[in-house]
Amino acid sequence: MLVDHRLVRQEETQGEPRFRMLETIREFAWEELERIGDAAEVRTRQTAWFRDLAAVVQPAPVGPEQEEWFDRLNAEHDNLRAALDWGMAPTACRTGPTPLTTPPRVAADESGEGVGFG
Repeated sequence: MLVDHRLVRQEETQGEPRFRMLETIREFAWEELERIGDAAEVRTRQTAWFRDLAAVVQPAPVGPEQEEWFDRLNAEHDNLRAALDWGMAPTACRTGPTPLTTPPRVAADESGEGVGFG
């Protein structure tokens, strides 16, 4: 529905759909999240998702999948930057560990190699 009303754009990246919000819609959404008190929760989940992604990418910077990972990380650049900025910012309202200080949730295959993230 949001795509039909041109509030969100759908693109294909490596055969998977990606959605991009218009900047004005994104700003409005963040204002609403802040207004209802859910912004910190969403930022925490976003930062944790990227922490887990980094744990999967880290052991494979070179090799046959290098170009695929580069393309994926390049597509996520703005979101990754926002998650890092928020995850590393000192905030008085946070208590306890942050997503950047807790271990990643990485699934392992039978050989013990990381194969995905949760």
